[in-house]
Amino acid sequence: MGSDGHTASLFPGPISDREHLTPALPVTAHYQDRPANRVTLTPLVFNAAQNIFFLVTGAGKAETLKAVLDSPDEPERLPAQRIQPTDGQVTWLVDREAARLLK
Repeated sequence: MGSDGHTASLFPGPISDREHLTPALPVTAHYQDRPANRVTLTPLVFNAAQNIFFLVTGAGKAETLKAVLDSPDEPERLPAQRIQPTDGQVTWLVDREAARLLK
């Protein structure tokens, strides 16, 4: 998960209706320092998975991690919240610095 709450190439902003209809989408616009012209899986794929693993490291992600886990759903602002498997398990691999604001 990125410091802005993105995951895969699912970035903050309006959610495309296509995320619910297709397993992969082209990424055609630059986002911050991330280049365009690539492909991302959509929540349709992740949410059908049996196991999802998030890796979160660094103090710069602490506030975002707390927001993703403890705040009401804001999937446009925090794309990691879009990942909620219907019949699977999410495992968070988090270092001390990223977890410093969690209870």
